[in-house]
Amino acid sequence: MSGTKLLGWAAGRLGGPANRAAARLVRQAREARGAGRFLEAAVLYQEASRLRPGQAATHVQCGHMFKESGLLDRAEAQYRRALALSPADADVHLQLGHLHKIAGRLAESEAAYSEALRLDPAAEDARRELAHLQASGWRLAAPVDIGDAATEPVPDAEEIARYALLAPRLAPGATMEGAAPPQESIEVRRLPQ
Repeated sequence: MSGTKLLGWAAGRLGGPANRAAARLVRQAREARGAGRFLEAAVLYQEASRLRPGQAATHVQCGHMFKESGLLDRAEAQYRRALALSPADADVHLQLGHLHKIAGRLAESEAAYSEALRLDPAAEDARRELAHLQASGWRLAAPVDIGDAATEPVPDAEEIARYALLAPRLAPGATMEGAAPPQESIEVRRLPQ
């Protein structure tokens, strides 16, 4: 048995009934995920995180499954919970960037990718996504210098319309309802076994 599997087994056995139940739910969630039943997997991960709070990785997996199911608000809530538990985790910021890109919230996507890269300068996925966003020219208005703080002007209706037209190029398959097919650049991390 590998070290990771042994740790997972020990946590499930030694942590009491709630930990054993959570470990069982995570196994079931992995099976559902593998079978493409993403919403079922999300619900199982969510219940596991309720039984065993404090596990950022479970929230990340739950977020992935909600994202794959097209429930972007729920996915974001799970990623934010993971971020509250592990604020310096560059991968959680990367996943938030993907989510924001799919939802067409490009400024938030850029900020999340930038934070992932700040936390982990070797994060090639974040670097690639950030370069893709910046090269797309989505940022049509230049920041306005107001002394020590810089803010962006509020976009007018025409700029908003241009952003909306550009979003599908940046996140192919995204819809206004927020549902999107799986994206090639989304990395799904496995929970320790």
